[in-house]
Amino acid sequence: KQKQKQKQKQKQKQKQQHPKFEDNVTKLKDYIYDYKGHANADQYIYTTEEIVEYVGRTRKEYIAILRQAAIDLSAPYREMTEIPVDQTNVAQMELWKLDVKTYHHAQRGYDNFKAWFFSLVIGHCTPTLRAQVRSHIDYQTANNDGIALLCIVKSITHSYEPGRENLSVFMMDICEWLLRLLQGKYMNLQTYHEKFNSMVQVLDDANAHYAPEGLVKQIATSKGRNVPNDNDRSQA
Repeated sequence: KQKQKQKQKQKQKQKQQHPKFEDNVTKLKDYIYDYKGHANADQYIYTTEEIVEYVGRTRKEYIAILRQAAIDLSAPYREMTEIPVDQTNVAQMELWKLDVKTYHHAQRGYDNFKAWFFSLVIGHCTPTLRAQVRSHIDYQTANNDGIALLCIVKSITHSYEPGRENLSVFMMDICEWLLRLLQGKYMNLQTYHEKFNSMVQVLDDANAHYAPEGLVKQIATSKGRNVPNDNDRSQA
């Protein structure tokens, strides 16, 4: 018994010394936000898609609005009807009062959602990414606002950080990954398009030119120019 207890204590010490990162939702355990190179953007897409679906499955009110807010990275918003011009009209005034009550109820729901979503997103960030997020200039203003937090996560995972890796190697890796990106047999067109746009956005953030120079020159020549300009490269 003493030997078994000693073995259990040793195992517990090993777990404490080498903790394995896990998210805070069992159903989303395979989906996390990480910070480990140019694959971040691709991982961001997969994780966000699954989190958005989780929002749709778990929230009880305003599901469509909240899901779209998470997709668009924009705060959920509901307009309140203006007070009727004819305030002597009892029916119109009662409808307006009901709309005001619904509006305030929705706003409270949105605020609760943003706080809940904040915990959900930060709980799916690895310790490395979490440190980057907390040192971000906009982190303090994003407190208890999951949409704002996800904007920070996206900006970090879609950008190049000078000093972390060689810029030329980073650009070459991204360009190679972009050129190798193919629509797999079981990949739908939307997923393929999102993956492609994600890689293009990373390249744009790094100011990398990934269009073949021959194509750039051809476009410039077709417009009567011998020397290509930025518009030619953008079109290419």
